[in-house]
Amino acid sequence: MFICPVCQQVLVKEDHEYKCPNGHSYDLAKEGYVNLLLANQKKAFSGDPKDSLLGRQRFLSQGYYQNLSEKLNETVEELNSKVILDAGVGTGYYLNNLIDYLNDDSNTYYGIDVGKEEVKMAAKLFKKADLAVANIFHLPFADYSLDLIMSVFSPYAPEEFKRTLNAGGKVLAVQPGKDHLYELKKAIYENPYYNPDKGYNLEGFKTLKTFHLTNTINLPNQQTIQDLWTMTPYAHKTSKEDTKKLLGLSELTVTTDFYISLYQKEEI
Repeated sequence: MFICPVCQQVLVKEDHEYKCPNGHSYDLAKEGYVNLLLANQKKAFSGDPKDSLLGRQRFLSQGYYQNLSEKLNETVEELNSKVILDAGVGTGYYLNNLIDYLNDDSNTYYGIDVGKEEVKMAAKLFKKADLAVANIFHLPFADYSLDLIMSVFSPYAPEEFKRTLNAGGKVLAVQPGKDHLYELKKAIYENPYYNPDKGYNLEGFKTLKTFHLTNTINLPNQQTIQDLWTMTPYAHKTSKEDTKKLLGLSELTVTTDFYISLYQKEEI
């Protein structure tokens, strides 16, 4: 259940808004999400532009990362977690697939993202989760209220994860593995580099397991190559001159390498 970002009291949904006992209220957008991001919690980066998000949606809908989605679904099913947060829900691809896969109305699902457009797109995709624009470093959830936090290619907040997870609660995290999209970087950079092969540094958590999930995918046209590129952090920090090198590619075969980690909160 969401809490008020101002006074940390429980928010109750009434008609088209959330209210707390202290009189703070937050309107539901027509798509069904709520904005719980306070002005002083906003970061310089507040989400990707809409054209990039549409590219992400196109790319994921073609199944290129389906193996990751399926592995997340199977892992969560084994954990039997009931209150689940996707911290960095993006356009909703992984959470939507998880909800459909588990098909369990007794579960409670939440999704947050700092990007308003991301949350709006996720809200249009499915209605079986409570979605909010919110900052991962200021999670709008009460202490010990969550069973599982999923963090898929998102920033992580150790203190907030620790605060909001119950005793024995878990974090399921996905980061780029060493070889992830190496061929794409090779096409752009003079000196391409491998990703660091390490998980999160979560004090107060023990690592239950880590593993790689790898695959080779063929990007058959320029549009798909561009869609994948705009999903990556490289798109935000690569020069226009280097980025133009992608325009000369009509197809590309790349490695996907997902580094998956499962952590459990240690009991005090």
